[in-house]
Amino acid sequence: LPAFWGNKEIYEKVNYVKNHPDINTVFIGSSKVKHQIIPQVFDSVNGGRTTSFNLGCDALFMPESFQVLNYIIDSSAIRNIIYEIRPVYHIYPENLHITRTIYYHTWNNYIATLSNCMHSNLPLYRKLNLYATFSIAQAESLLNFNFAQGYIDFKNYDVKYANRTYATDRGFSAMGDGPSEGLKNSNRELNERAKLSRKYAKLYEADSLNGLKINEIYLQEIKKIFNKAAQHQIKLVLLFPPALREFEYKEILPLFKQLKNTQFINLSAIDKYPEFYTVENNYETDHLNAVGSNLYSVTLADAFNKLLK
Repeated sequence: LPAFWGNKEIYEKVNYVKNHPDINTVFIGSSKVKHQIIPQVFDSVNGGRTTSFNLGCDALFMPESFQVLNYIIDSSAIRNIIYEIRPVYHIYPENLHITRTIYYHTWNNYIATLSNCMHSNLPLYRKLNLYATFSIAQAESLLNFNFAQGYIDFKNYDVKYANRTYATDRGFSAMGDGPSEGLKNSNRELNERAKLSRKYAKLYEADSLNGLKINEIYLQEIKKIFNKAAQHQIKLVLLFPPALREFEYKEILPLFKQLKNTQFINLSAIDKYPEFYTVENNYETDHLNAVGSNLYSVTLADAFNKLLK
């Protein structure tokens, strides 16, 4: 079976990139990439130096996102990769017992994910949830659970239709043109995310994260992938998005302090980027709307240009 056969969106997107050698820049990550980075806007700010494509996918977290990252480095002519860095997540209930979650599991992935979790700053209930859900997925992978149906779905998938849409949207998909009704009715959760952003931005700038341990397993994996990208003459940039939960700041910001010789873009700080925390620019708490995505893409491109200089 070809790479990413169990995740049809990633399968089609990766193959689209490989079949279009003019694409030299990709964005890899979760829905915060898929629904927030507009390639055409990013390229326009870069003055045509980049031809980019959005490889984002809903719930694309480690270890699957690392597999995508490694695959792009090993098998494509991409020159720039912007990779959304997030903590290890448990598997969402709606993604359990389906091919999308089972297909990529191996013993190496399973052990590495559990080791990452064990050394993380994640709260205990999240760790237990991760141990349980990844153990279920690993067991189902060993048993070839639901393999036949997953294979049939893959063979029947209309890749040509997706390729036609990618020629226009380049992998980006807007959540909505404005705020959702839920966000209009209550922005309490978004305001709470804004407070967390301000709190951890101050701690980070004051170098006061010493109470948080460094996830050495995650740190070594990141260093390894940076070295690999450098060997392939690829510029790899880590991206930390806005409107996050507290455990994400606790896990990722200490890593940034240890990665001073690598390149990363942190767009989470509300005092620097207040536009990402307003109701008018968000669709819901976790995702920007089309207007916010346009601003986000411009800001990301500006930050990327500074790294190039």
